[in-house]
Amino acid sequence: MILKEAIPGIFDYLGTLFIGVAVLRVHMKMRKDKKIDRYVLEDIRKEQFWTIFGIFLITIGLLLKIFS
Repeated sequence: MILKEAIPGIFDYLGTLFIGVAVLRVHMKMRKDKKIDRYVLEDIRKEQFWTIFGIFLITIGLLLKIFS
């Protein structure tokens, strides 16, 4: 029973973590390079996957909370 209640929170936490890490990585790259060039834009595109994955996990966590 406890695990059933914890799973939505775990999905929410992981989703938030993925989004936070993706944003921080892009900002660190921009700060290090001090410009937005082709390499930074490529990193932004790569990090979009993790951001979308994080949003997906948050959504799954919310749905589990609603329907459990």
